[in-house]
Amino acid sequence: MADDVRHFIKKHFGGSPSNQVTLIGHSMGAKTALTLALESPELVADVVAIDNAPIRLPLLEDFDRYIEAMRQIERARVTTLTQADEILKEYEKSSQIRLFLLTNLTAQPKDKDKGKGGFLKFRVPIDVLARALGPLGDFPFPVGGHGHGHGHGQGHGHHGHDHGHGHGHHGHGHDTPRFDKPTLFIRALRSHYIPDWATSHIDRYFPNSTVVDIDCGHWIVQEKPREFQEVTIDFLTRNLANPGNGNGSSRRGKELR
Repeated sequence: MADDVRHFIKKHFGGSPSNQVTLIGHSMGAKTALTLALESPELVADVVAIDNAPIRLPLLEDFDRYIEAMRQIERARVTTLTQADEILKEYEKSSQIRLFLLTNLTAQPKDKDKGKGGFLKFRVPIDVLARALGPLGDFPFPVGGHGHGHGHGQGHGHHGHDHGHGHGHHGHGHDTPRFDKPTLFIRALRSHYIPDWATSHIDRYFPNSTVVDIDCGHWIVQEKPREFQEVTIDFLTRNLANPGNGNGSSRRGKELR
């Protein structure tokens, strides 16, 4: 996926150092953005990684449940989003998350001769998606795994982290790329995708980074849209005011509820 995004940037923005882009990604999209920033830092001005980190960590069981719900929806041959939502309610209580999942549905063309069709189907083949769930927790650079624990540090005053001590170095070794430009990690406190032990890996690859905690589940954009916009706009505004800020200037994170 990082290759696809790289191709898109070069095609539409020229890939010039004077025309760098901001990458914002959630979950797997966050890992895609982080990967591209490490592989092609000349294309990227800054990164916002939403509830994921440069680590290996298996996906939650929620995703297996969503796959089963998607299969049920296709088996039911529904024709409206309302019908699909009724099925999905059995698997997911949050209306925001259901709405997000249902955006992947598309209507199939009708068979004019037989008068059949028009059923809703998911854009990505469900079996392909199910087989991909395991590898989606990986990261393409040497990192730690999930054996370190899943704690977030709530109740310990762990409301944010500043990792601002990058000085433009290109790595601690030939196999350790670094992205020294501003990077924001938005962590969901009720999720497990950025555990406390991940901060050492964040620091290793993204030394000019800040972690901001938001009190919600993994689907930050759907659950806390105002808070997400606030921290993202603040981050990008500061970067516009200080272009080329790759010197690791100190920035404190915070917790939003």
